[in-house]
Amino acid sequence: MLFPPLNKRNTRDKAKGLLVTSERCIGELGVRCLSTINRDSYKSTYDSL
Repeated sequence: MLFPPLNKRNTRDKAKGLLVTSERCIGELGVRCLSTINRDSYKSTYDSL
């Protein structure tokens, strides 16, 4: 065994935290992207009236 159990768990927790952080980042980016797209489509719809 390369690492003691504590280190192994710590590494897994770090990886999980990283995953959660990146997921949150991707989620925020997606929401921002969607809101920008919605705003643009709303503007173009409003302009055509």
